[in-house]
Amino acid sequence: MEEQAVDKPMMASELIAALSNPKRNLGTFQNHKYANGMVQKLRVQLVQSKKFVIDDSLLYNLVQASMVKPKAFLKAIELAKPPFPNMFIEFSEKALFRAYKKFYATQYPALVSFVDKRYRNTSEKTRKGFHILSNDDTTEFLPWYLLTDKNDDGTRANQLENDKWFTSPKSVHVMNVSDKEMDFEKRVKDIRDNADRFTKTYKYRYEQGQVNGTDIITIPGISFFGEDYFHYYSERFAKGIEQRTEQISEMNFYQNMEPKGFVYGRDSLVGKGYNKSICHRVASQGDFASICSKLSYGNSYAWDWSTPEQDIKNKVRDSDKLESDGFELAYQFFNGEIKLMIAALAMFNFDHIVYKKKTRGTTKVQHISRGQRIPFNEYSLMTIELPKPRGVQKYEREFTGHGSPKCEHWRCGHWRRYRDRFGNVTKRTWIKAKKVGNKAYGTKQTEYKLNKAQGE
Repeated sequence: MEEQAVDKPMMASELIAALSNPKRNLGTFQNHKYANGMVQKLRVQLVQSKKFVIDDSLLYNLVQASMVKPKAFLKAIELAKPPFPNMFIEFSEKALFRAYKKFYATQYPALVSFVDKRYRNTSEKTRKGFHILSNDDTTEFLPWYLLTDKNDDGTRANQLENDKWFTSPKSVHVMNVSDKEMDFEKRVKDIRDNADRFTKTYKYRYEQGQVNGTDIITIPGISFFGEDYFHYYSERFAKGIEQRTEQISEMNFYQNMEPKGFVYGRDSLVGKGYNKSICHRVASQGDFASICSKLSYGNSYAWDWSTPEQDIKNKVRDSDKLESDGFELAYQFFNGEIKLMIAALAMFNFDHIVYKKKTRGTTKVQHISRGQRIPFNEYSLMTIELPKPRGVQKYEREFTGHGSPKCEHWRCGHWRRYRDRFGNVTKRTWIKAKKVGNKAYGTKQTEYKLNKAQGE
């Protein structure tokens, strides 16, 4: 990120200001006590969150890391535990699409069309953010967009009266565990044991034997994780996509009288009979199945402000149509970027990732948004110092524990300190001394010079 951008308000800061008047600034907001209560709770969460900005120069490396082989990505999922339980990460979506186009052009040109349309329809000003919450071994991802009513040239882009903030009605949960703790069969058993939670339509199809519960794992797993990834690693899956796109294109034309032409990467592959398709059969086997089994979904906090008060009070269950519409919106918000977020979190503790603390510049400019003063920027900028060799194989070795081999040495015992947002130590945990590294690369003896830690 360029230095002159330091004084630009952060996306999270603008969102905090927007939440002060949700009726005006939030899309799909219904004004009632449950909605306002959830917005206030969210505002506190965002104020307390640790904020990160991914530098444009790092995005291509994240794209490479997000396209490692399935077996390596399973290890990445285990590593991808957030360093903080409440985080907000933002990046330029235009720069991300540019990075994916560059990767596809050299590795799999047929996939360029997957992002080409979205790249052309995305402004350089468009920023995307992910609010990330973690609890034990589960990480929850919630995407955020600011939908503006103006194009780059100042013309109106849509019929909005003013800029609106939108998030997905569904959040994605990633279980950072191995197959020993949660595999595909365990997920399927859990779904079948809770068959009473099925929607009316799905329950009928389940009872008729048209579906068996596995598509509840593979359908959202493929769409949230990224159809391009499964396409990249399976020719059989690619053929299934081509077959499915033809069916959906014909269906859209005759049902909605829309022009034929399925847009790969924009339109969802979800549809009746999907459980029997080639795509589903491939994604329910082997490492693909393991990846899908680690992803689940639930209603996001947006559910409380997009649902009528009476429905919340009476605990009315979502209708089949509302549930279907919610998923369609969710797929558009996530756009298969969960794999990118997993790769980013897995790389957080790599030696070649550098964090530079950024604060506001020396100017005294106060940013105002929606009549609210925006807090001065204070965030960590993720940049990269990448050792050779570069490329996907580098990240496969990192995720599987074979990157940058080190000689055998003792890692000294130490106290791990946990601090609150004011910097006060709230908890200490003793980490035992441990011998690490590979003896084949030699041994190392280390001498330590003890100095007083700052602030202790």
